[in-house]
Amino acid sequence: MDSSNLQLSIDNSNINEIMESLTNKSARQAVLKELEKRLLLQRYFNELQINIDNDETSRNDLLQKFCNQVKISTPQEFDTFLERTGQSKDFFTEKLIYEEQLNQLKKVVITSHSVNDLFLERKMRQDSVLFTLIRIEKESVAREIYYRIKHDFVDFGLLAKQFSIGAEAKHGGIVGPIQLQTLNPELRSRLVAMQEDEVSEPFTVDGKQYLILKLIRVDKVTLNSQIENVLREELFEQWINRQLSLNHSNIQASKSLS
Repeated sequence: MDSSNLQLSIDNSNINEIMESLTNKSARQAVLKELEKRLLLQRYFNELQINIDNDETSRNDLLQKFCNQVKISTPQEFDTFLERTGQSKDFFTEKLIYEEQLNQLKKVVITSHSVNDLFLERKMRQDSVLFTLIRIEKESVAREIYYRIKHDFVDFGLLAKQFSIGAEAKHGGIVGPIQLQTLNPELRSRLVAMQEDEVSEPFTVDGKQYLILKLIRVDKVTLNSQIENVLREELFEQWINRQLSLNHSNIQASKSLS
């Protein structure tokens, strides 16, 4: 029994009957945990006044929305779906109502600001960069090479093969695609500030080698609706676990005082 079916079964059946039907200890614990979670969510539905109209029009709208999402186009296809999943129409509609309430609760307790903060925290791990690099030990030589690139229009890759002392020289100085967060902080900040095909003046990050960069491209992950939903779901699960933990603490505190 999946969690949504279990939640509705808890709502619509006698909890003692459910527990008696389960002989496995872990299954009983799962039911109790799901019951505790369900009661907690119901409390927040009530406190935050998250209600879904339960009239026939609203129920049909929810069913139509679901059918559109999964590309069910005829009543016969929907009946086949219900038969295949072993659900009645009323039971399935109750699941949709509950999920709609849950989605609204997620948007209330998990703000867009929280989602964006988590996205930005992880974004650097996924953004990548492709660039070419020339490493030179002497600043004077590095500046001469830079001049030949900028004013004599000599090919960057050719000069990298001829003069760069790094292992990437045999590939024309090409580095990447590589995750931005793995790069030296100064190197990273310079690359993200550059335009495609821009060539940097020689600089050093360690005082030993002088670097010349040419940016090919930066591939940045953008926050879309799919990523936003995944992140909100993750944050919501963390929120639920915190509320459950707080409930346990309050119960223990009450017991200690009694």
